[in-house]
Amino acid sequence: MKKIKKGYLIEVTSWENDGDNYKTETLEGLSASEAEFYAEVCALFHSDYGRGNPGKYGNTNIEEYCEGETSGLVLDLTELAIKHELSVEDYAHEDLVDDLIGCWNDGEYYRVCESIKAFYNPFDVVMAEVKFS
Repeated sequence: MKKIKKGYLIEVTSWENDGDNYKTETLEGLSASEAEFYAEVCALFHSDYGRGNPGKYGNTNIEEYCEGETSGLVLDLTELAIKHELSVEDYAHEDLVDDLIGCWNDGEYYRVCESIKAFYNPFDVVMAEVKFS
């Protein structure tokens, strides 16, 4: 059985440095504040190709710009957590980005956020597994 929790569901699609190795991560059972927070986090990782508003961290060297409690990334995550009235302890750390966006080149660079889609599910959904012969 598979259960999809009620609340907001987001799908984040990201890619590596030159637009390859796409992957999609899904988070479910989110509050509106959490979904908006994740949308703003993803905006920090948008590509600057063809967009008028590139993100700050997509394809950046993690060690140089994003590690440590006082890094620009952690400060940006802290600001967004406070803005959306979320726990700084739970939402303002690099692991959140590692899980959501991901890294490439053995964890040296962050991936780029291609898109984020949000959905609202008003009820828990339980689905039965189907086995094919």
